[in-house]
Amino acid sequence: MTTTLDRPGRVLVLRGSPDHATAGIAEAVAAELVAAGLRVDVTVPSRVGGLAGYGAVVLGSRVRFGRWHPSVLRFLRRHAAVLSVRPLRLFAVGHAYAGPLDGPAPVTFPDGDLGAPRRWARRLAAELAGEPAGRE
Repeated sequence: MTTTLDRPGRVLVLRGSPDHATAGIAEAVAAELVAAGLRVDVTVPSRVGGLAGYGAVVLGSRVRFGRWHPSVLRFLRRHAAVLSVRPLRLFAVGHAYAGPLDGPAPVTFPDGDLGAPRRWARRLAAELAGEPAGRE
């Protein structure tokens, strides 16, 4: 799996569940990536036809009753081949990780805490840009 982003590419940030917590975290992550100089699009999985032009994908969802939102699972299945050669990061909102999913282990954020997602996004931006990780 690739970890650095070719500069011409954009980062796709997806909120895979309709709740406000997931949307808030997706927007906070996107804002940090933009502040780091990356081009970012934020949307929902059902609105993505393809991944051409995207150098990396960040995908988040609320986990309920130990299950990922169905739109997340469909997206991962539909784009598995492309996602296997691009940086992919997952985040879960609420309860602990529900796995298993193909791909990297997701980071879990509690409801209402945007500090942790923002710190995670800053580290992710540095990683995608191929920069050494700085101290928080």
